[in-house]
Amino acid sequence: MDGAVFTSDELNYLIYRYMMENGYQHSAFTFASESNLSNSNVDGAIVPRGALISIVQKGLHFTEAEFFSTLASSSNEKYEAWRYERALGSICLFEAVLPDAERLKRLEEKIIEEVGEEAVVKPLNIRITEPERPHSTNSAPSSRASSEGDHHVLEDDLERRDHTEEQLQPSNESQGLNPNFQHPGPAYSPNRLQNGNFSVAGHSGKKAAAAAAHNSRPSATGVNNSNIVQYANGKMLPNSDQVNIDPDLELDRNKMQALTGHNADVFICSWNPKHECFASGSGDSTARLWFPGQDIQNSVQSIVLMHEMQREQGNKNKDVTSLNWSSNGEYLATGCYDGVARIWNRKGELVMSTNAHAGPIFALKWNYGGTKVLSAGVDNCTVVWDPQKNVARPFKFHTQSALDVDWINDETFASCSVDSLIHICHCQSDIPLKTFKGHGNEVNAVKYDRISRLLASCSDDRTLKIWNMDEDSPIFDVTAHDKEIYTIRWSPIGNILASASFDCSVKIWDLQNKVCARQLQKHTESVYTVAFHPEGRLLASGSFDRTINIWDLSTGRVVMTYTGCEMSGGFFEVDWNRTGEKLAASAASGTMLLFDLRFLRSVVRT
Repeated sequence: MDGAVFTSDELNYLIYRYMMENGYQHSAFTFASESNLSNSNVDGAIVPRGALISIVQKGLHFTEAEFFSTLASSSNEKYEAWRYERALGSICLFEAVLPDAERLKRLEEKIIEEVGEEAVVKPLNIRITEPERPHSTNSAPSSRASSEGDHHVLEDDLERRDHTEEQLQPSNESQGLNPNFQHPGPAYSPNRLQNGNFSVAGHSGKKAAAAAAHNSRPSATGVNNSNIVQYANGKMLPNSDQVNIDPDLELDRNKMQALTGHNADVFICSWNPKHECFASGSGDSTARLWFPGQDIQNSVQSIVLMHEMQREQGNKNKDVTSLNWSSNGEYLATGCYDGVARIWNRKGELVMSTNAHAGPIFALKWNYGGTKVLSAGVDNCTVVWDPQKNVARPFKFHTQSALDVDWINDETFASCSVDSLIHICHCQSDIPLKTFKGHGNEVNAVKYDRISRLLASCSDDRTLKIWNMDEDSPIFDVTAHDKEIYTIRWSPIGNILASASFDCSVKIWDLQNKVCARQLQKHTESVYTVAFHPEGRLLASGSFDRTINIWDLSTGRVVMTYTGCEMSGGFFEVDWNRTGEKLAASAASGTMLLFDLRFLRSVVRT
């Protein structure tokens, strides 16, 4: 009887989904690109989370049942008892792929170990058969078929990392992940998203993986789904039956507004440094400019920045993975999954664009003078784009995907990569000025502080490192968290750094004294974003546990919490406006949240 028919596109998609759901975001995007999943006909919306694992488990159970059904019956009661009571679940995945003879040998050893050698009174007889070759499909060929024949079955040995629940955003579909990165990093800027986070949170890839891990897509109305009926201490709060809240700390819903308009996860947001507006980037192929009024309850106008032309609709490689404002607030640069960088004016008009990269852009940032745009991409390149001359110069120094970038001055920049290296480069130099080595895994973010003149880096190796431009080794090197560090942020007052990790914690580092000043623990899932208040006294953090916390750094205590409803999803990015009176947050639900935090002035100034 012929085996079940499937195409390599279908198998590739399940592998891709497995990688995304388990946090291997950068590998997933590379795999999706090489297998050309964007041109396949796979409908990811119908594929549930954990599909590959489910199929493997079913196959393992079938293999186990088949194996034991071929064993000859034994008159030994001890063996019979073991066979029926212990056999189920006794074969591991690697044993399932072994030849029958080898499996039989291991089985006898296991029986002897558990019930004694007398249990095996005679050799266990089994029909030894040659393993069949994987059955080739006869359906539609793969979109990336070899010229020598269609490869319908791939045998990838995927190495499992001890990841937790990291995710990135899928497509606009209610279930399933779009091969075309819709969404990390957990990117971004986050920092990668924000600065380019593949934190599109560096992290676009990791963010995307995070969003994809959600089995069903959160409602686009986000917070508005909550029944706001509970009153406490003069506040209007969500129904406590829907969310577990602390009424003393929970934000009064009269002081926030949920902004709808995006049709997919919102990966990044960033306030204009000079004007009262902010930008957001989403997996729906758009960015938006939002113009809030003084009163938080007034309607907020928005302008849509289309990254997918009408004639291109259906092409899903347009996720906005990174965005950054120029220092004068007049121009917004955006980076896309399609490798195109674009510049828009404050009115939402497209000024110019360039095909900066051959694949997704993970990070993007203006220099301090607003004369150049720096980007990092999956194609291993960093690119410096001079919009005035419309010249883009690639720097091909990394051997794997570049994840994040930051400017040191208007001509010198730092870049980090999956290759675990950090390069310091000059715009006019053909070789790096310096290369920092020391991380043992991919470096998720690099951030330069102009006050202390130090460069900070964080990695999947769980370490935080601080570099002086005049030295080759880090001046501060610590295993800062129990899991991967997703993003870092410098305080506006200098010498203070915040790190956010997949271990659910945020830590504050006093780099003048080289100590951990605060360990902020309240989140229950991965923390993707942190942002300092402009005065440096408060810190906002956002997590996939559906909460945003505002911390008083002088005490290490939470002074305000926002808890989203079950459908609101997690938070990819938080950002303060220039006065510190408002906070914007981008959510996996496709919603932008706007908070009026003027009531925290007393905390900031005491």
